[in-house]
Amino acid sequence: MLKSKELLEKRAQLIANARVIVDGAGQELSEEQKAQVDAMFAESDKLKEEAENAERAEKLERQEAELRASQGRKVNQRGEFVNVSEKDRKQAFRNWCLAAAGNTNFTADEEVKAAQCGMNLRNSKLSIRALSKGTDSAGGYTVPVTLADSIEKKMKYYSDLRSICKHIVTDGGETMNFPVADDTGNVASKVSENGSIATNVDMTFSQVQNVVAKWATPTVLVSVELLQDSGFDIEAYLAEELAIRMVRGQEAEFVTGATGILTGLSAGVNLATGNPITSDKLYELVYKLDRAYRQNASWLVNDDFVGAVRLLKDSTGQSLWSPGLASAGEPDRLCGYPIHVSNAVTAYTGAGDNVKIASFADHSKYLIRDVGPSTQIMRINELYFASGQVGFCMLQRTGCNWLNASAGKTLNSFDS
Repeated sequence: MLKSKELLEKRAQLIANARVIVDGAGQELSEEQKAQVDAMFAESDKLKEEAENAERAEKLERQEAELRASQGRKVNQRGEFVNVSEKDRKQAFRNWCLAAAGNTNFTADEEVKAAQCGMNLRNSKLSIRALSKGTDSAGGYTVPVTLADSIEKKMKYYSDLRSICKHIVTDGGETMNFPVADDTGNVASKVSENGSIATNVDMTFSQVQNVVAKWATPTVLVSVELLQDSGFDIEAYLAEELAIRMVRGQEAEFVTGATGILTGLSAGVNLATGNPITSDKLYELVYKLDRAYRQNASWLVNDDFVGAVRLLKDSTGQSLWSPGLASAGEPDRLCGYPIHVSNAVTAYTGAGDNVKIASFADHSKYLIRDVGPSTQIMRINELYFASGQVGFCMLQRTGCNWLNASAGKTLNSFDS
């Protein structure tokens, strides 16, 4: 069945052919020419009617496609569940990317297939409703599944913090208050026969706020030629580039920002003059932390800290460092506890007075919160069109804060 555009093009050609006959006949058409032109005009009227009907059908399909995209449903116009192939999904995403380069002449079928993947080709935004949740039939496909999953995995790969800290996704971005209670001061005691039970020390409750901020990556530029090349995996490329750029900015906030990991912790131990890292200082910090938090604790340090401790031994000659099994995803350990690296932590080499150069904490008490509906991939239309490129950036609303800052201590440089 011909599309409306094809029917109108056929009609235009028919009228142009009729004009050639009329113009070539001079003042008067022959009977044969009249019959020929009349037949052409009759056919053009028929094509016009067919084109109008096809256009109505295509408009309806597009409206249904937009509705399915807004609802995130993978169904056809009869409400039947549609199995979208990975090939269709990738092509739909490629079409969405190319729309920024002026390629908006999509067929109704292309728009319907994109809608079944949860995409509106004419919208410059793709929403990731939840990086860690979602179902096929209830809105999970607002971007290609492989892209959403890959972005999440890449962000965790380039930053340990999203793996060792508590990470949640919420639908709303309003400020959230979390109750905090530290019950380590309540301990049992012996009671003699007929003796009085000690008065309870009430748990101290407080609240911490988790306020989200809007983050945007620098623009990733891709040439139109690459987008058109079916051999170029645009999803994998964007997932890699956008994840790296988002992590670079957010990790500094998570570590040393106003509500960052190091910012919220109190000092446990200071190094001696000259900042030598010794086994005594490390073990002193370990046992500064209450056992309730120590059993799930880990280190967070800069790369140069790792280089300084790998050859350390205790008083019995035992190495403080033990390598993890990379094949099993196990981290290396220091003093028996997992060690994680973030270069957002201040390098201990050349650190000033009383600077926090490591944390030893139960980092699961630190909350990283993403707002699902506000995580978007933005397609930048027209700005880079003259240079034959399309721009993409990632927007995300994220908040962070300690749920319980008693869960950790820091190792600080020498305090003069």
